[in-house]
Amino acid sequence: MTTDHKDEDDEEGPPSSLRVASLLPSATDMLVALSLSDYVVGVTHECDLSSVLRNRTASSEEEKNIRILTRSVLDPNASQGEIDFIVKQASDTCAAKADGDDDVLVVNSLYPIEKEALVESKPTLVLTQDLCRVCAPSATDVSDAFASKNTTSNIPVPVVSLHPTSLATVADTFVTVGAACHVPERGRVLKDQFLADFELLRRTVKDGCASLNTGVLRSKPRVLVLEWLDPPYDAGHWIPELVDVAGCECVSMSVSFSVSGVSHDKSGENKKSQTMTWDQVHEADPDIVLVACCGFDLERNVRDARQAVASQNCLGALRAARNGRVYACDGNRYFASPGPLLVGGAAIVASCAYSTMEYTHVYNAIQQLEFSPLEGQGWCKVDCCTKVPDIEDLEPKGNDFAVVHEEACAAGQMTYADPETGYSVFTELTHKKRGKCCGSGCRHCPFNHENVKDKAKHIQQPAFLYDTSSDYKEAKHLFGSNSDNDNNAPKIKVLFFSGGKDSFLTIRALVKQEQQKEASEEKMTLVLLTTFDATSRIIAHQEAHIDIVVRQARHLQLPLVGIPVHRASSESYVTRISRALRLIEAHFGDDNNNNNRSIHSLVFGDLHLEHIRGWRDSELGKLNYQLEYPLWKVPYPTLMKDLEASTVPCILSAAPNENHKDVVKVGDTFGRGYARKVKAAGLDSFGENGEFHTVAQVWKVSREQALGLPQ
Repeated sequence: MTTDHKDEDDEEGPPSSLRVASLLPSATDMLVALSLSDYVVGVTHECDLSSVLRNRTASSEEEKNIRILTRSVLDPNASQGEIDFIVKQASDTCAAKADGDDDVLVVNSLYPIEKEALVESKPTLVLTQDLCRVCAPSATDVSDAFASKNTTSNIPVPVVSLHPTSLATVADTFVTVGAACHVPERGRVLKDQFLADFELLRRTVKDGCASLNTGVLRSKPRVLVLEWLDPPYDAGHWIPELVDVAGCECVSMSVSFSVSGVSHDKSGENKKSQTMTWDQVHEADPDIVLVACCGFDLERNVRDARQAVASQNCLGALRAARNGRVYACDGNRYFASPGPLLVGGAAIVASCAYSTMEYTHVYNAIQQLEFSPLEGQGWCKVDCCTKVPDIEDLEPKGNDFAVVHEEACAAGQMTYADPETGYSVFTELTHKKRGKCCGSGCRHCPFNHENVKDKAKHIQQPAFLYDTSSDYKEAKHLFGSNSDNDNNAPKIKVLFFSGGKDSFLTIRALVKQEQQKEASEEKMTLVLLTTFDATSRIIAHQEAHIDIVVRQARHLQLPLVGIPVHRASSESYVTRISRALRLIEAHFGDDNNNNNRSIHSLVFGDLHLEHIRGWRDSELGKLNYQLEYPLWKVPYPTLMKDLEASTVPCILSAAPNENHKDVVKVGDTFGRGYARKVKAAGLDSFGENGEFHTVAQVWKVSREQALGLPQ
């Protein structure tokens, strides 16, 4: 949604001296929509900077560089519970200050202004908000920033504070910003288009449902939009209106009026989102749940939604989860930000609500709207299987995409229709015809995703997520080398790595083996191999994101290969592993001679579970590699002693059994005392029966300390 006006079309147009600093993502979206990108000199760390740059002219880029004006003090990897605690503390401090508590001297925003950058940007106009001083800089914060830098100008910089609480008042802010930038007509046009788009969506849904058989649509779908998960927050402010425009009933404690879209009396303010208990969520029993947590993009909301679905105490107990009607959205872009993109949020609600087979006609009509985000971009369905599959858990499923792709290649076809979504997918033949990796993370890329920049986020085939060096001659020196003149491919041990304590202790055991070798003995190079869910990017059992394992590999300087696990594929376990092993051998210079393969052995961190080792021996033995179990039957006290020697903290990342929640909890630190407590409760002290899983925070100590290398 962008106004097409140029300066000469306005009665005056913005002055050439206009320099706008936007301290709100929604305000930045407005400036882009008002065709004012050329005048933007500063944005927040959360703004869509790429959108601003795409809409700037070549000359303006040189004249007005854009500075980042805020930062976040929050840990991006913090849990929702941890973030909620910090936000509440800051909010309580802010409230106490407002009540005149003299003991409160400073109210710190969680997203403080970079004062130097703000002053250097030399704005003639600042856009901010006054709804919440904790969540974004206020007008007072802006004044304080200028005052602290003792700016020479005696003329205060105008600050426009926006505080919409409904769709009608959101639309009014377009006019406010347009007027402040001397383009009032653009603001009015944008407002009219914004409201017209909502009306178009409402009419599209209504007309589509009217064309259905009378028995199909018995009542409006009941939709719960969650703005937070720990604790759960329902939808507040303008979101109930989005749900209503989408032809649905909003399940919310925050609705205090009869919602009727953007036409309700704008003099009444909508309520903020309200805290709910999970019992209240379960009692509400919505047909559909949208996880659109404030401040989180699609990837983070998918990750957290999957964890909530996996728990019967959270989303897992809902009828919506059992029916596969839980969706994750880009909450930051389409729901939390009161700007032009809210119409996309309403379209997402409608797309999710009418995405089932009986509403195909309605869904297709919604998706054809210009402002409707496509599935996989602004939203996606959350797989409501309560277990993130490990690659060993997958079984052939019949006529899925792997089979269809194979048939398409055999027929020489360039594309095929995905059996699950109906979308057109390029075959491997298409990619080979192109001759190189396009960098998009395609499902059937035959080039090992070599040009994909953020591999952990995008790859669909096995690929190196971290490579210590493109030259194996450097990589092989991790544990030493027989000779500096040895030009043969190194002998590699491939460790099946989950990021937990057992995998970590296996690395230390391998390091010790190498250190004990005679100088004449052949040294090994270690490569880590990790499987993770292709949709959520979560590692099975550990319930940890693949980014964590990449962080571990980088700190330890160990090559890491990732294997995305596709649920909708019948490709066998052995085939998937073989593909990754071929990638490793090719990378480290294998000459394709099976008698001189670069992979020496496959290594596992199993401790004592006979059935798992037996399964590995049976299935992976087919690959004709040596299998190693360095920790097999090693006494727990010995393992604990080595873990303590490393000083690496191991934090519980998953505790799947609800019956053990009084003994083991996510976030606990594993150690000697903890193992005793667990054992006293009748559980395996190392969690070998699945009682808990951990993440080894190797980055907390030096690489040498973690690996047990000389310092």
